[in-house]
Amino acid sequence: MTENTFNKPASGSPGSEKPRSRNGLIYGILIAALAGTWIYMLYDKNKSSEIQTQQTAQIDSISSSRDALQQEYNAANARLDDLISQNTRMDSLVKTKDKEIADMKSRINSILTNKNATQSQLAEARRLIEN
Repeated sequence: MTENTFNKPASGSPGSEKPRSRNGLIYGILIAALAGTWIYMLYDKNKSSEIQTQQTAQIDSISSSRDALQQEYNAANARLDDLISQNTRMDSLVKTKDKEIADMKSRINSILTNKNATQSQLAEARRLIEN
């Protein structure tokens, strides 16, 4: 018997190119998907860099604000310490003056309660009252 060659396509005929055409289409789709993935990755990396740059700028701004606030706080503490030391000096001065006034009052009182006070003692009392 002879083989039937009518149903078999010839080696150079257009029917034998169908599987190659499908393979080319599949390869094209895969290459396009791979290229799309790379493009997305580059886009995402660029966007991440922008976000990182923005956050770095934000951190620098916050850090400089924090440093300025720290300097203001330190200056306020220095002013407070100065005021406390001035207050302590003034308090000491007031206590000294209070003691002097109490001594004057007691001297004036002793002169006034003395029934035998001399003119010079009364003049001293008058001078202490005028001060």
